[in-house]
Amino acid sequence: MSLKTTVIRDANVYVNGTSTHGQSTEITLPEINPSKAEYKALGLVGTLKLFTGFEAMEASIKWSAPDADILEAFLNPTVAVDLMVYASRDVYVDGTLDSQQPVIYHLKGTPATSPLGTNKPKENTETETKIDLTYVKMTQNGEEVFELDIANNIFVVGGTDILAKYRENLGL
Repeated sequence: MSLKTTVIRDANVYVNGTSTHGQSTEITLPEINPSKAEYKALGLVGTLKLFTGFEAMEASIKWSAPDADILEAFLNPTVAVDLMVYASRDVYVDGTLDSQQPVIYHLKGTPATSPLGTNKPKENTETETKIDLTYVKMTQNGEEVFELDIANNIFVVGGTDILAKYRENLGL
């Protein structure tokens, strides 16, 4: 039996199609958290938690010293920002590098915070931008893993459109 290990060590962030190579120091991708409501009824021995949608999503990016066009993209809270995160996933089999696969995240949302950072002598400046997300999609090695589009009621996992009937029932 072979031991398969996978590692992602680095990434590059694109803001509205522009690479930020060398300007971002860290990105925190969103948590996908379903929201659920409790349901109680006569005849049930317990309480059910039923899916009702998704909780709000947020991403954050830490910067060393971003260019002016990057800062400008995050200063208007009324205009959505398109983000793409490109990463390389190393696949090892029994400790030997077997393949390298692209992992791509597509994110869309509006700026939540845009602090300008702190300047200290002999230290890199670091700021952190937060983005309220409405859209997330992940592909790995060219295959779509999932897509969540809050505004359009789309949730696809492994090629299965989970909300297709829901949209149909709403006449969408």
